[in-house]
Amino acid sequence: MGLTEKYLLKRSMKGLLPEAVRTRSKQPYRAPDNQSFFRNGQAVPYVSELLSERRLAEAGYFDPVAVGKLLAKCRAGRAIGGAAGRLGVIPRRRMAALPLAPSRG
Repeated sequence: MGLTEKYLLKRSMKGLLPEAVRTRSKQPYRAPDNQSFFRNGQAVPYVSELLSERRLAEAGYFDPVAVGKLLAKCRAGRAIGGAAGRLGVIPRRRMAALPLAPSRG
């Protein structure tokens, strides 16, 4: 067995996943690129709404001024790589916007 990555998980998925997927080497996570969130220097509609100053202030865990500076960089095409995705601003705001499941109690 040695130092095989995720040995038990891969073994348990035999017959359930295609062999090429089950036996491939580990793949690194890549944060979404800025191009996923901005078109022609403008944030796509859901990004504009999620990162509006009002929505950021309501959530309370991101500094609206800092996010505004990041958005300005993204709009100007000066953000490096997937800055908005890597910092977690957009993914975390999307998660926060999801409705919570009703309590089962």
